[in-house]
Amino acid sequence: MRTVIIGTGVGGLAVARYLLAAGHEVEVYEQAEQLRTEGASLILWPNGTGVLRDLGLEPESFGSRMDAMDTLSEDGHTLLKIELTKMEKRFGHPTVVVPRGRLVEELAAGLPEGVLRYGKRCVGITEPPEGSSGPVVAEFEDGTKAEADLLIGADGHRSVIRRHLHGETPASYTGYATWHGLTRVPVALPDDNRGLVFHGKAGFATIFAAGNGQVQWVFVTPWAEGDRVPRGVRDERTGEFGDFAEVSATRNLRERFGHLKSPVPELLAELTDDEIGVFPHILHRVPEVWGRGRVTLLGDAVHAVPPTLAQGVNQTLEDVWSLQRALGAPGDDTTEQRLRAHESVRSKKLQRLHTIAKGAENRPAPPRVLRFTPGLVPYTAMTSWTVKTFSDFLS
Repeated sequence: MRTVIIGTGVGGLAVARYLLAAGHEVEVYEQAEQLRTEGASLILWPNGTGVLRDLGLEPESFGSRMDAMDTLSEDGHTLLKIELTKMEKRFGHPTVVVPRGRLVEELAAGLPEGVLRYGKRCVGITEPPEGSSGPVVAEFEDGTKAEADLLIGADGHRSVIRRHLHGETPASYTGYATWHGLTRVPVALPDDNRGLVFHGKAGFATIFAAGNGQVQWVFVTPWAEGDRVPRGVRDERTGEFGDFAEVSATRNLRERFGHLKSPVPELLAELTDDEIGVFPHILHRVPEVWGRGRVTLLGDAVHAVPPTLAQGVNQTLEDVWSLQRALGAPGDDTTEQRLRAHESVRSKKLQRLHTIAKGAENRPAPPRVLRFTPGLVPYTAMTSWTVKTFSDFLS
C-alpha cells in the first residue's frame, strides 16, 4: 500500500517506521528544509516507552529515567509523591525523560534513504469520489503532487489535513503558557532520577534531569494571546512598559519564582532571555470521526492537549500503535473500515482525556490540605490509573 504521511514530528516518523516494517511503500513530507529538532524534553510514561521499545528503540539510551516525582509547596513542604518505579513494575516499562530533538533523530535514523521529503509544504488534498479506488492526492506549495492509497495527517495542531476534513476548527488557548528550556546550567538536583514540581500562588515550576548532563525546566504562568514574555507578579499584561523599555522574561520569572526553594533560585540566576521558549497551552475539540475515506489524522492534528498531564507525546504514540495494529489486523475489512474502527476506539479515550485536561488547567495546583496530610491521596495509584485508562498499548 502506498502511504503518504504529512509531517515529520514524533507521530509521523513513528508511524512511518511501523508501516515500512509492515511492507507499505511510505513517503513522509515535511514543509521545513530539514528535520526539526527544536523543543524541550518530553515525559514518556510506560505506554510511551513501551511503544518505542516495540519500534526497536531504547529511550533510556538517549534520555534519563525518572523514578519518582515530588510536588512541593513554595516553602518546600511535600504535598505529594509519585513513585514511578511502582508503575514500572506494574506495566513493565519505565518512565523516561527524553529531549524531543534526540527522539525525532532516533526515529528518523531508522528510515531508508528517500523516505523523508523536505521543503514540501502541503497546501491541500484531493480525495477520490466515494467508493472509488482512485488515489488520494496531496498537493504541495511548489506545484508538485503525491498520490497515495492511504494519507495520514501528522502535521500538528495547525494541520492542513484536519482543516480539509473538518473545516476551520482551530485549537483554543486555555489561558496558561509554559516557559521552558533545556540547558546545561550548573544546577545540582537532589536526585537525578527524581523530578521536582513546585506549586505557588504565582504558578508552578518543574525541574528534572533530561539525560546527557542536561536539565529540563518549566515555569507555568497565566497567559493571553500577544504576551511575549511571562507576566510579572502583578499579573499585568506584558509587552512594553510606558517608557517603551522591553520587558525581560528572566526578570519576570525571577520576580514570580525566585522565592521558591533550591534549586529554582540557582537555576533562575543562570538563565538568559534567549534561553527561554514559550508554549501557549491549547486544547482541540476531539471529533468522534477523525478522517474520511482513506484519510486519517493522528497526534496534535486531531487532539492537541496542554502539557499539564504530560500526555501529548504518549497519546500520539498510542495513536501510532493503534493505527498500525488496525491496518495489519487479519480479515477482509477495507482500509476505510479499519481506519474508522481505529478512530472510534481512540476518540472515546481522547474525548475523556480532553475533559480531564481541561479541568486540570482550571485547577492546576493540588489542594492545600495536602500540606498537612501529604500521604492522604494515593497519587501513585491515581497516576497509574490515568496511564492505563488512556492506553490501548498497555491493555
